[in-house]
Amino acid sequence: MTVADYNSFKRSDRQADSRVASDFYHHWESDIALMKELGLKAYRFSVAWARIIPDGDGAVNPEGLAFYNKVIDRLLENDIIPFVTLYHFDLPWALVEKYNGWADRRCAFAFERYARVCFAAFGDRVKYWQVHNEQNLMMRVDERMNITEPDPVKKEKLRAQMDYHMFLAHALSVKACHELVEGGRIGCAVSSTVTYPMSNKPEDVWAARMNNQFKTDYCLDMHYNGEYPGYYMAYLREQDMVPAMEPEDAALLKSAKMDFIALNYYRTLTARAFPADEKHPKGTRVEGFNEVDYDMYGYWKIEKNTNLAASEYGAQIDPVGLRIVLNEYWNRYHLPLIITETEALFEAGARQLAERAAAAGVQLGFETMENDFMNTVEKGLAWVRRIGSNWLKLYPDIGNTTNGCLPLGLDPAEDLRRGGDAVTALHLKETAPGVFRELPYGSGHVDFEAAVRAAWQIGVRRYVTEFWYKPGGESPREVCARFRGLLNRVAREEAPG
Repeated sequence: MTVADYNSFKRSDRQADSRVASDFYHHWESDIALMKELGLKAYRFSVAWARIIPDGDGAVNPEGLAFYNKVIDRLLENDIIPFVTLYHFDLPWALVEKYNGWADRRCAFAFERYARVCFAAFGDRVKYWQVHNEQNLMMRVDERMNITEPDPVKKEKLRAQMDYHMFLAHALSVKACHELVEGGRIGCAVSSTVTYPMSNKPEDVWAARMNNQFKTDYCLDMHYNGEYPGYYMAYLREQDMVPAMEPEDAALLKSAKMDFIALNYYRTLTARAFPADEKHPKGTRVEGFNEVDYDMYGYWKIEKNTNLAASEYGAQIDPVGLRIVLNEYWNRYHLPLIITETEALFEAGARQLAERAAAAGVQLGFETMENDFMNTVEKGLAWVRRIGSNWLKLYPDIGNTTNGCLPLGLDPAEDLRRGGDAVTALHLKETAPGVFRELPYGSGHVDFEAAVRAAWQIGVRRYVTEFWYKPGGESPREVCARFRGLLNRVAREEAPG
C-alpha cells in the first residue's frame, strides 16, 4: 500500500479509489495494442515503488520486476519508446509507519536504492526517465506528503525539510542513472506556473513574479543549480525553516546534472499584492482557490482572470500561457523541454479529433462529469455542437459505489448505425432497488423523473442509462422496462399538442 492508496481509501464511499483504477495491470496487452493502433511513439508510465519494494527499503519483489519487464518488452516490440516516471505521489506506506517518509533523511537513500534497482533491471531498454512527478506541486498538498502536523509553524518547517529530502533523492537518482544506464537521459517533471499581474501596479507585477518563483521556479533552480536560489533561501531564513543539511550534500546536489525538463501545463494564474498585517505576518500561508494555488500574506493573492474561460476541470484555458512557459524555461535553462501533461487545450484538440473522425465516417462522443445537472446539460449540448461531436454522455451524479453495474437502455452508437440524427446521451443513475436516487439540480434537488423532464425540455431525446443495483431488488430487465416506460410517458406528456 502507498500514501496515494491510503488517501483514496478514505473517500471510497464517494469516489473511485485505487483498488482498480484504469486496471492497466490486467489489461496492459490490449492497452498497448490500442497504443500501437493510435500510432503512439512513446508511452509515459509510472513504476510503483511499492510494487518493486513493498516495504520501501526491504526485499525486492521479483513479480513486480517481471510485470514491468513484460510491459517494456511489449512496448518496444510495437516501436513505442518507454518513458518511465519513478515516483508519482505513491510513497510506500511502510515508510510512513517507519519514519513518516520524506520527513526523514533515510527516505532519500531508500529512494536511491529503489531507483538503482529500476535502472539495473530496465536500463538496458529504458533510456528516458523522470524522477518525481510534480515535486513542487505535491509539496503543497498536505495529504500527498502525509503532513498531519496541526501547528502551522511546525507544519511549514516539516514541509521544507521534506522538500529538501526529495531534492536529495532527485540528485542521488540522477547520478545513479548516469552511472548505470548507458545512454540514459533523466530529468524532473514539474507543474509549471505562469502568473499574470492583476494590474500594472508594480506591487501586483512583483506578486505575480513571487507566485511563479515560490511555486515552481525555486524547484527548477534547485535541480539545475544544485542550491536554493537567493530569494528562496532568504524566505526560508526569514521564516526560520532552513532544512537540516549535511556538509557533503552541497557537492552531490551541484554534480547531479539533469538532461531535460518535463513540464505539466494546466492553467495560468493571476495575482495581486497581498499585504501582511498584525494578524497575518509576512509568510503566513492560507488556502486560496484551492490548496495547490494557495495565497501568502506579504507576497501574493490569486484572483480569477476574467479574460479567460475555464475548463470543466476548473483550469482557465490559456494556450498563450503554454507558449510563455516554454519560452521562459528554455531561456533560463537551455535544456530540452518535454510536455508530459496538459488539459487546457482539450477543447481545441477535441474539435480537431471530431473533424478527423467525421471525415473518416466515425461517429464520436465525449463524456463529462459535473454535479450541477442542468448547467452541465446546457453547457454540454453547446460544447458538442461547438466541436461538431455527435453525442454527449453526462454524469450528473458520481458520488456512489455499489456492488455492481449494468449498462442498459439505448446505445447511441447503435442509434447512429440505424440512421438516427445527432445524438445527445444522458447518463442517469439508480442506486438502490426500486428507488430512483435524487440528482443534484442547482441549489436544491429533484427526483429522477424531474431530471428526465428537465433534460427533455432542453432537447435531450436519447439516453444512455446505467443502473447501479444491489442483489435482491428488481431484476435488470424489470428496471430497464420501468425506465423505458418512464421515458415513453415523459415523451407523450412533454410532446407539443
